[in-house]
Amino acid sequence: MTDILWSHGLLQNEPDDFLYIRLSARALSCVQAFQAQDISDFLWSHAILGKALAPVLAARLLAHIRVQDFGPQELSETVWSIAILYRTSPVDDRIEARKIDVEQQQPQNRVLLSNQTLGDEERLDQSKHNNQTISNANNVRSILHDTCQQICQAAFSKIDEFSVTSISNLLWGMTSLSETLPHGQLEMFLRKAEGIDINRQDAVLLLWSAAILQPRISHDRLANITRNLQSSLKERGCENKSRSYNMWKRGGMTSMTCWSIAVLRIEDVELIESVMREIKLLINEFQEMDLSLLHIFFLSCSLDPKLKRVIEHNPDMHVVRSELQERAKNSFLKVNLRPSKLRKQIAETFSRTGIPCIEGRVDVESGYRLDVLLLQGSQPGDQYVVEVHDRNCFLADRKTLKAAMLLRWRHLAALGYHLIGIPYWEWESILSKREYLLSKLASCGSAEYVKLD
Repeated sequence: MTDILWSHGLLQNEPDDFLYIRLSARALSCVQAFQAQDISDFLWSHAILGKALAPVLAARLLAHIRVQDFGPQELSETVWSIAILYRTSPVDDRIEARKIDVEQQQPQNRVLLSNQTLGDEERLDQSKHNNQTISNANNVRSILHDTCQQICQAAFSKIDEFSVTSISNLLWGMTSLSETLPHGQLEMFLRKAEGIDINRQDAVLLLWSAAILQPRISHDRLANITRNLQSSLKERGCENKSRSYNMWKRGGMTSMTCWSIAVLRIEDVELIESVMREIKLLINEFQEMDLSLLHIFFLSCSLDPKLKRVIEHNPDMHVVRSELQERAKNSFLKVNLRPSKLRKQIAETFSRTGIPCIEGRVDVESGYRLDVLLLQGSQPGDQYVVEVHDRNCFLADRKTLKAAMLLRWRHLAALGYHLIGIPYWEWESILSKREYLLSKLASCGSAEYVKLD
């Protein structure tokens, strides 16, 4: 059964609904017989095919994971698949999932995950059925998240058996779930990837992981791994050899590379020239999320002095921007939604304090939605922006800001905004909110937790 799904995944050939329903029902009835390889292949197939796991099936399947039975490949591919499935399950801003039958004998009785994409306003008007759908999906995400934590802990005990491909899949899956490893463990995994031959996909996934985890990596280790990956990417170009490569397509690999270059501020003329040539070749292959990442790259090339120097004489940049910049910005605006109760509370408190503000205004140049734009500055023409950092802005340690948040801070500062950082733990612990906000405004947001290079 798992071999059938695995084959469909390898061929990128989605099984028809009837076959998939029968396979899902069969899996539910015999999940106790699954071995480590069966579980890994089953999850991988769902990830590749874009199939969401029904809550009952997810709970039963993942409850039978015995991490001690998993080898490095099963551990890493399971984490990789969980990260994809975590994205496929409904998230705060949208619901993107397939209908899955979890009843063995009654195909008409289904636990449904809507495949409809919902915006903020639409979601408020949904029926109880959709509220239950979201609840079910959140249960799936919670199960996936907990399982990933167990696997990451087990992986370190088998670190000597990990190949570079297993390491890249594990770290990419971890970082996509905002998980972290202790400093020592993380650097041991990265050290194994230094000084050896690395294929294209592994290099991209490791570079992406290094970009996300950079605040938790020592400067020397980060410099070493970045140099090694730069070399591999320049030598390998667009090649691919991994069975999971099709998940990304060429556009996805290129956009992830561009985003990582922006975060790590990689001043490598040869690498950037290679990437620009790829973008020209793939102009019609980029999906919405890819374009969103490219927008960040274009923005960094305009605002970051290091990248600006490297890119200013590149003949391909003008062509690429004329073709993609508007599309990329529009895609970024669509996906760059961060609904936040904390942000709303802070905006309302500023208003009650007598300081006029606007929540969620879009900065025209960058496309960023400003959390709270204050309409009253200490000097005429000054623009003060409050960056509200709730729990979702941090990695799982709840202390390390995500790379996207650091990059956002860097970009907004370069655009001339005076930034005031408010982390969730300060807001929650302060009783006098009004005095707290006034003191933040007076100090113009010295935020020690925002660690920029």
